[in-house]
Amino acid sequence: ALPMLPMRYAAGRRCLYRLPDWQVQPQVSLVWSVRSRTRRVLSRVRNDWVLWRGRKRPSVRLDIHPADLEYPAVARWWLRTLERLVHERESLTKAAWVARWS
Repeated sequence: ALPMLPMRYAAGRRCLYRLPDWQVQPQVSLVWSVRSRTRRVLSRVRNDWVLWRGRKRPSVRLDIHPADLEYPAVARWWLRTLERLVHERESLTKAAWVARWS
């Protein structure tokens, strides 16, 4: 059904799909689970590892949610990560990435 709609892409947890041909572009995806202290600690470990492991991948997707910013340590992590990535990579929307990829 998605390829029939006027959409150019669909996003999965670890990839971006170009429509209508469903071509897959793997992505590094950073996301936090902030519901408990344990989840926040594990999210930081996971995100640091994912950033390191995906350092040569062509794109990094930032899944920043409003709830993340309610926790000062998480907000600081996002800010430091954004400050670092802005010097290492070019900022693009998903639509711009798909247009360039096509």
